[in-house]
Amino acid sequence: MADVDSFNSPAMHDRLGIAVFVLSIGFVGAADDVLPVSKTFVDLYKIGVEAYLDHDWSNCVSSLENALSEWRFYRKATVQCRIGCAQEARKQEPLMEDDLEDLHFSEEMIRRTLCLMKCTEAHWNNRVIIVEKEIEEAFLSLKPYEYLHVCYYQVRTVFGINTD
Repeated sequence: MADVDSFNSPAMHDRLGIAVFVLSIGFVGAADDVLPVSKTFVDLYKIGVEAYLDHDWSNCVSSLENALSEWRFYRKATVQCRIGCAQEARKQEPLMEDDLEDLHFSEEMIRRTLCLMKCTEAHWNNRVIIVEKEIEEAFLSLKPYEYLHVCYYQVRTVFGINTD
């Protein structure tokens, strides 16, 4: 059983402060500051960067955390759609028996594209996700984590949380 004095130590209070903050980070701010679920990782990333530039550290953390979560979902769903659609397109019989000027290849690509369109529409509930090249490169180079690191550091500084 733990010693009662260890629960009253400054180190334990700091750890509890961080835990409470991390659990409540999504609820910081007014009710209209809550991010709607319909935002894409692109929107959330832009909001997070804007909050970073405005020194709004708690919104920076929540927006970038949500953006990273949405990005992971986007990547996983995209890969699953691509794999599934490639397999489905290969399994189907061609419309014409003769392969005139690589008609079978073109037909397979058209089937794959149609499947991808249906699959992504099903995954994103008819939301159109247009990913700008700069934003995709930012996520691939892990840029959101750099912003997030600074935002978490600033949050700890602002709230006076010490991890020593």
